[in-house]
Amino acid sequence: MSNRVKCAICGTESHHLGEHLREEHGMTVSEYLRTYPTSSVMSESLKKRLDKTRKHRRAHPPTLAELKTPFAGLNLPLNLDVPLESCLSNPDAYRAPTFGTLGGKVRDAVMAIASGLHTYIHGVPGTGKDALVHAYCAATRTPSEIFQVQPDTDIESWFFTQGINKEGDFWREGLLLKMLRDGYTSPSGRKIPYLILISDFDRADRSQAEALRLVMDSIKGRIMGPSGKVFSVFPGTVIVATANSAGTGDERGMCISSNPIDSSILDRFQAGVKFSPMDWRDEVKICEEKFPLLHAKFPELLTNVGRATSAIRKEIEEGKIYAEFSHRGVCNWLASCNAILRFEPK
Repeated sequence: MSNRVKCAICGTESHHLGEHLREEHGMTVSEYLRTYPTSSVMSESLKKRLDKTRKHRRAHPPTLAELKTPFAGLNLPLNLDVPLESCLSNPDAYRAPTFGTLGGKVRDAVMAIASGLHTYIHGVPGTGKDALVHAYCAATRTPSEIFQVQPDTDIESWFFTQGINKEGDFWREGLLLKMLRDGYTSPSGRKIPYLILISDFDRADRSQAEALRLVMDSIKGRIMGPSGKVFSVFPGTVIVATANSAGTGDERGMCISSNPIDSSILDRFQAGVKFSPMDWRDEVKICEEKFPLLHAKFPELLTNVGRATSAIRKEIEEGKIYAEFSHRGVCNWLASCNAILRFEPK
């Protein structure tokens, strides 16, 4: 035992603490070393064995844990053994914004999510909040699911429902409870935490928002089941919530279904990012891909649309126009133009 390293948190001894840290404490080796900089995660005998192996081998293919993929200007871990059908789907013609204010905020959000932080993304409609999470999950092959808040509905069914059989009443476990508790098992047998996207979170009423209080507990996430039974959240599970408001309700009078969210619940999100409308330098590339025929026949049209879009958004930002003009609005413009071109090609 003397040739092993000891976990500074619980005292467990092992030749390598990587798997122990992830499964028992929900942290990466990097996070552990930042907290305990004088600690070691690998025994000296294992280091010598690895060094000896490297000297006698040529470069080898990366292991599953070493695979990376570029996304939003970052090099992110890739779960290649997770099939795409287990991930949120990639939006049509998606490009991660890189220019302007939104480009920086997208990078901030991706770094937070990739670091395993519960993240709250808010901003006006059509700024790509849900789209970013979908694209991230598809690019990195992160097992994921979306749950959309509907006002005045009971979301307990996400966790459990009551059924009846010949023996009487029984509790049926819901999809969200299973994901939070069990994680995802890949075809290769790896256990991987889920990313759960809660869309339109600021439309939740007080009781709906309360459902996440224990799940995102900073000490140990847990789910309160029926009859008082408590389940632990699988280590590394990430909750991402998207909303039109910062949690203070409808301050602009444009999203009246937005509700205030208790600050003690918002505080459980470890990262908060505000999205703004896209910079035209990013937006034009997406529009070219979404409307290829329009772009091919009238390439100057997008230049004019870009000038108009930038002017409108500047007036909105300065408070001269009381409106919104998101990427969705631009696409609605171009879709109308595309329809005219389709039926009146001349």
